[in-house]
Amino acid sequence: YRDGAFCTDLIPELAELAAKASDGVDRARWLEDLIAADRAAGAARTDRSRFLAAGAALEIARPLDGAARAVKLAAPLDRSLLAKKQALEAALAGYGRAAEFGIAAVTTEASFAMADLYRHLGQSLMESERPGDLSAEELEQYDLLLEEQAFPFEEKAIGIHEKNASRAAAGVYQDSSGPIIASALDDLGFAVTGPVVVPDGDAVGATLRDA
Repeated sequence: YRDGAFCTDLIPELAELAAKASDGVDRARWLEDLIAADRAAGAARTDRSRFLAAGAALEIARPLDGAARAVKLAAPLDRSLLAKKQALEAALAGYGRAAEFGIAAVTTEASFAMADLYRHLGQSLMESERPGDLSAEELEQYDLLLEEQAFPFEEKAIGIHEKNASRAAAGVYQDSSGPIIASALDDLGFAVTGPVVVPDGDAVGATLRDA
């Protein structure tokens, strides 16, 4: 592909120049170049090239995240929900690519973002526009159906947080997700005493549900 110095030194500089010039398209191209260079490096792959590629993938995923959140769920729900799910899947794939590089801080941030996207989808379902022609009884049944649809996404969010917490408890990764989660909850107005690291298994889910 290209020599290591070009990939780990010059490409980041070119990406930074594009950012300073407010050229998002060019910056995205250089970030993709970083990822491609790391993947093509083979035996010449280094910790630095992997670190840069992971950061590049994470940055590329963030606008996809924003695009997924921007899709509003309106009646008829089936049409807008399909569009939102498609946008969400693109963002999840972007974060998944970033996590694959195995850089602890990037994997933690990407995993948290994925969990929060699932949480967001569940919340968006509950807050979605209701059809205007429903009776009170029909509206109650509609709300119950929405709860049933939202629940699996909330469970997926909890499952990802459990996995992140388990990595920290096992010493695989530093507990960088705990402070991120605590900060996010504090921003939402919850009373937070701080992150709690517990062993893998039922204790993780129980702690999350009791919080």
